[in-house]
Amino acid sequence: MSDQASDETDQRPIEDGLLAGRSLIDGRLVFPMPEGEEAAAYQPVILARRGRLWSWTSQRHRPKGLGIEVEPAHTILIGYVELDGQMMVEGHLLIDDASSLHRGMELELTIETEGEAGSGAIYSYAFRPIAK
Repeated sequence: MSDQASDETDQRPIEDGLLAGRSLIDGRLVFPMPEGEEAAAYQPVILARRGRLWSWTSQRHRPKGLGIEVEPAHTILIGYVELDGQMMVEGHLLIDDASSLHRGMELELTIETEGEAGSGAIYSYAFRPIAK
């Protein structure tokens, strides 16, 4: 996946897995890993890349168009994925057919390009079915 990244060091945490933090006080995992001064209270933890679908929903977004609603509406699928033995995270589901979704479905982390910014591509994470 590093061929998608303009700067491989910027992509390493998401390529290995999502970066969470484990509280040094009570051991609780939080996602995403806190930043700034708050980060000192957490140990970085790379989350599992695979998990199971726990729940999902769809969201419909219409493109903005000069004060009028423009067709077509764009539907995205959002799911809660329980990462193997760690925690549950919310993410975009890359699934062509929503009728194929089912609780317990095995999913894996992937990187998707969200767009471009002044410094290059903007990346995000998503989940897709595990190829069998």
